Amino acid sequence: MKKISALLLAFAMLFVLASCNEKPVEVEFDTNPPETSAVDVRENRIKIAATADPMGLGFAKLSVDRAYAYDVTYYTNPQDAIDLFKSGKADVVSVSPDTAARLYNEIGGIEMLAINTYGITYVISADKELKTVDGLKGKTVYCPSDNAGVKAIFLKSLELGGVTDVDVQYKTANEIREEMIAGTMEYAVLPEYKSMDVVGRIAEITTSVDIGEFWEEKCGFSLAQGCVIAKKDFVEKNPEAIEEFLGFYEVSVNYLPKNPVNASLFLSENGFFENAELAKALIETCNPVFVSGAEMKELAKKNFDALISADAEILSGNVPADDFYYGA
Repeated sequence: MKKISALLLAFAMLFVLASCNEKPVEVEFDTNPPETSAVDVRENRIKIAATADPMGLGFAKLSVDRAYAYDVTYYTNPQDAIDLFKSGKADVVSVSPDTAARLYNEIGGIEMLAINTYGITYVISADKELKTVDGLKGKTVYCPSDNAGVKAIFLKSLELGGVTDVDVQYKTANEIREEMIAGTMEYAVLPEYKSMDVVGRIAEITTSVDIGEFWEEKCGFSLAQGCVIAKKDFVEKNPEAIEEFLGFYEVSVNYLPKNPVNASLFLSENGFFENAELAKALIETCNPVFVSGAEMKELAKKNFDALISADAEILSGNVPADDFYYGA
């Protein structure tokens, strides 16, 4: 797998200036990571498999500032990152919380270290009247068949809104993206990086409903859509290294929303994005956060309970037990 210092081809193809009704801006990235002096590199750097999506964005500053301690590799296909992690060739990986829970139930020995992304699921359409989930009554809405988390989140949102007469159809996220761009589909649910791509390409299509905002309004807690996990044996063998990582990672994640202007310049200057405007647009819409310990545990369990009520099989078992939540 080729290692690059940017958020890879997925972001390069997907993120555009939503404020422009022109052709999408192609983003080119420097495919050579910043050099680090061999003298400074630790013998056993923590290997991080980061997905090239909003869940991986929080590693950006860490991968540049702390390259001596962390070997961060981005993957366009999330399954590649997961497989590397399962094989033991990566120590830490970014995944959706439902994926983390499935790994816990299926292979065991997994710990959630932190939640790193809030709601990034949106309903997009050219319907200027559509503002709430309520407005989907009587509509045909397409939902990704290849994203169990987004599927369960949308079904739960319909339940929370008391909306029962929606015809939910399923296609892959890429198929939905292509048909929305082609104008052969009216309403779709997509996670942020694909939804923003469609909105940026087609002037008539907008983000109609922010599912994360709706979720928080109805549930009273945030919609968690990204996290970082590690294997329990790695955590137990490297307690100081894990604590140090979480400290640096918290700084790296929080740098984005707390310093959007400087962070945008940082991302563009270090080759993550072609320009600061693109970087700033991404920071504003991908909701990077850092939630750990007891707060992480409470929020994750609330989200798991909600997801299971929509899809009993989504976690491949029960809500993870207390040993899943690091530092809680």
